[in-house]
Amino acid sequence: MVRARDVVAACGCVVAGASLAAGQAFGLEPTSATGELASPRMVLPAPQLELNAGAPWETRGGPGVPTVYQPGVPAEGDAPSASRFTPDGSQIIVAHRDTKNLIVYDANTRAFVREIVLSGSPLDLDVSANGMYAVTANGIEDTASIVNLATGVEVATVAVGDTPGIVRITPDSTKAVVGNALSADFSIIDLASKTEVNRWSGGDFSVTLSFAPENSTVEIRYGTFELPDSNTILHPRRFSSQIALIDIDTGTDTTLASAANPAGVALIPGGGTKAYISHASNTRTISVVDLTTKTISQTWSTTTDLTGPIAVEMGGASAVVAVQNAVRFVNMTTGAESTNRNTASVNQIYTTADGFYAICIGFNGSLLQYATQAIVKNTNTLVSASHGSVSPVDQRAAMFSTTFGEDMVVVSTDGPSGGLESFTLSGPEPEVDKPRTVAVSPDGSKAAVVGILSDSVTVYNTATGAVLGRAKTGMRPAEAQFTPDGSKIVVANLDDAFLTIVDTTTFAVTNAPISRRGGIVEISPDSQTAYVPVIADGDGVWRVNLNTGTSFGGKLLTPSASGGMGGVGYLYQQNSGAALSPDGQTFVTANSFENSISIINTATWSVVANVPTGSFPTYVAFSPDSSKIYVSIKNFNTTSGASDRVSVVSNAGAASAVLSNITVGDQPWVLIPTADGQKLYVLNYGSQNIGVVNLNTNTQVSTIPMPNLISDMAYSASANCLVVNTGNSTVTVGNPVGIAFAQDGELNVIDTTTDTVTEIIDVDHVSSDVAIDDDLTVAALPGIFSDEFILVDFTPGCAGDWDNSGGLNSSDFLAYLNDYSAQNPVADLAPPGGDGLFNSSDFLAFLNLYAAGC
Repeated sequence: MVRARDVVAACGCVVAGASLAAGQAFGLEPTSATGELASPRMVLPAPQLELNAGAPWETRGGPGVPTVYQPGVPAEGDAPSASRFTPDGSQIIVAHRDTKNLIVYDANTRAFVREIVLSGSPLDLDVSANGMYAVTANGIEDTASIVNLATGVEVATVAVGDTPGIVRITPDSTKAVVGNALSADFSIIDLASKTEVNRWSGGDFSVTLSFAPENSTVEIRYGTFELPDSNTILHPRRFSSQIALIDIDTGTDTTLASAANPAGVALIPGGGTKAYISHASNTRTISVVDLTTKTISQTWSTTTDLTGPIAVEMGGASAVVAVQNAVRFVNMTTGAESTNRNTASVNQIYTTADGFYAICIGFNGSLLQYATQAIVKNTNTLVSASHGSVSPVDQRAAMFSTTFGEDMVVVSTDGPSGGLESFTLSGPEPEVDKPRTVAVSPDGSKAAVVGILSDSVTVYNTATGAVLGRAKTGMRPAEAQFTPDGSKIVVANLDDAFLTIVDTTTFAVTNAPISRRGGIVEISPDSQTAYVPVIADGDGVWRVNLNTGTSFGGKLLTPSASGGMGGVGYLYQQNSGAALSPDGQTFVTANSFENSISIINTATWSVVANVPTGSFPTYVAFSPDSSKIYVSIKNFNTTSGASDRVSVVSNAGAASAVLSNITVGDQPWVLIPTADGQKLYVLNYGSQNIGVVNLNTNTQVSTIPMPNLISDMAYSASANCLVVNTGNSTVTVGNPVGIAFAQDGELNVIDTTTDTVTEIIDVDHVSSDVAIDDDLTVAALPGIFSDEFILVDFTPGCAGDWDNSGGLNSSDFLAYLNDYSAQNPVADLAPPGGDGLFNSSDFLAFLNLYAAGC
């Protein structure tokens, strides 16, 4: 079996009516020479942001039967969206959008207290000052949930406006105000009667969309408002250059003309007569609003662009505002401005309970002292947090990562003695968050699914679907492989400096120290050694003894003047490829940013050649006899419009050289040669097809169109089959639906004798990887978009069972007729493999399949 190692997503988008290609939309180009990831972010008016993918491709038919599993164990916490401490500071409550729940933790011990199930998908959360209620804004369902915190039960669901994204409870705990982003209004909910008593116009909300190309995570946050008292909504209208004060009871709207881009709001802790508005981007202004006179009483200019977050100290004498990767202090009496305090990116800022400090929510979690205008502690150097909250009574804060993790970081804000208290998942373990990679044992009896956000691997019995065991990995686990003898699962970790080795009988874990940013693992034919390329702290390759869990020979450096290996684009942000020869004697890395490959002799543990290949090599594969190396060249001569190519390199030690170049489709990625060495299959990502290369003539002789964006492919020599997983996902944020998520996906089976698609299995999920056993009895697919896991059973069944019901009946005729009428390629049955025509011969072929029985 030859199995491709990396993964892609299936997303494209349309933003504000302008069409973008999938790679552009998800920020996958340009590439990254370090493998470091950023979360692309857009801020637009709420009604104008729409993120869409291409049209789905409906399919059915064939003997492959998919079964979908939920690998996590309730209560899970997926897509943390907001948090609050209870008024007494004893508990932390975390809202999760995708699992529709609140998870409650003990603030002191971080012990799981309970799950509160919601009827909607919360985008925001607030807790009443009297501790009786929590209220969530459920953006997908257009509702607000009211939760009794004493009983832990959702006691009411209130219909509100279109796409509720923000909620605040009045200081007197009598009402909740919900900001409805798309209908641009405010729902006023009476907490005693649990009804909407008024709805006032006057909203003008921005939406910030952040997404992680590597794992399909999408975070949605709407522009804010605050309640300075129990009668007033203070709302910066970012795209109208206005600050509004709206009476909660009457709807009376006092509109203040302001500088452009009002974005962040800070209220004086403990109450006060002034509020402070930061103006984002190049407006470089802080407006001071007098809440008594309802006027802008003062404006202060800054000398650098502001990003939005702002906080003020007790009494309001000093403010701290976020700028790019830093903050600045501003004296609210004189306007005097400090220089940058380098905090790294800041998404929110809160003043602590004692009023003396401010905590930055973001990477570093910088704790700032108002009196000295200094960073006194960096409390979080583990993950980039996008939102958080502070205890109203204790020196404690909680912050949450959402795009490159679903983690909870709890920190002490007690000045210089503060710091990290705990780092856990946002939901109680065991979780399986964003399953991105899979592996199948050579005999097909076990399948492993790796959750990149939950740092875990879950192993299934493929015959029964039972979970055999679970194990923890390092942070941000990437590729997993079974050893050829099936005794171990080996997992490379991107954000930890070790390789995880899992025993498949006991599920005991050994962590073998290497260095950071390992994304690929290759295992020797004798199951004794793993090879792991790393793309941080000096590019290179580690060699690990799988029996002792130790590396030997040290890290072998590869060229890295320009970063060497790194993120090479495609979907789900792939890393530069690497491969071990079938005979185990040669290891090769694609040095994408050096335009070369490194050839390593595994016996002498030395780089024997660095072979120039042309612009941007991304993937490597060996011929079955190990004599040749095939290299995907992604960006060959793109300025002239010429096609990309596959380079053929001799595996001849120091004499290795490029032998020939083969013109293929756009953006070639995964390469799989057939066992007889006669053909090479090329995943032409940009062309959305599989290229078939004749290796005798070194020409691409045909292409096999795919119905959707291509993720990966795997090959079984004994079954003469190539399986290709394709799919698409859709996230719509904006008009006309508000917020919607959708996906579809297929597993395409190609006969490598005829190079025709013999079966398209509708798996209904976009998958980011595919793995099969040697004889193609089972295929495993990670349903990354919805935290699911799909096993496809290829045990011979009834080819005429067109609706996959497990038997033959009249519904199979109807199902085939629907596919035939739609001219779905899967219904093109005659001759075997199809001829592109739909006629009576296809009906006859189907009747023959049906008559053959089971």
